[in-house]
Amino acid sequence: MIIRLELAIEALLRLLCLKSIAVMDVSTGNSKDEVFYMTEDEFWEEIKDEYVKSIADLAPDEVYPSNNPGPTKPDGSINFECHCVGHLVASPCGYEFREAVTCQKSSTEKELEEGACADQLLAFMECAIRTQCFKTIPKDDDPPPLDEGGDS
Repeated sequence: MIIRLELAIEALLRLLCLKSIAVMDVSTGNSKDEVFYMTEDEFWEEIKDEYVKSIADLAPDEVYPSNNPGPTKPDGSINFECHCVGHLVASPCGYEFREAVTCQKSSTEKELEEGACADQLLAFMECAIRTQCFKTIPKDDDPPPLDEGGDS
């Protein structure tokens, strides 16, 4: 199912305007987390908060920056906000990724040929292997069942 970006933004804005909030922590009864419940009718109600309504009425071009220069900014620095690398920055190995890429971008070809940034790249690869942060499950396969401590 394809969801239009405008509808997704509107849905998030509607969630921000909910009046009924249930707060709970299943394990202890205390909570810092908020759980929001709403009916379908509540979801489609008119947005009441004026600020949120003004944001919901904006065109996507007004919400998002129009110039995304890609992975490299015009000044040559790394654009870690680019969608092409954003998922790597936000991964469990984001720090190692930033260190490796920053080192690579600041090194000359000769320095790279001599092994510059090898430690940073190795740290990133070790993190990726250790955390399996880039492992995917094929859509046709279900994840393996969790062992619940029963007889094996």
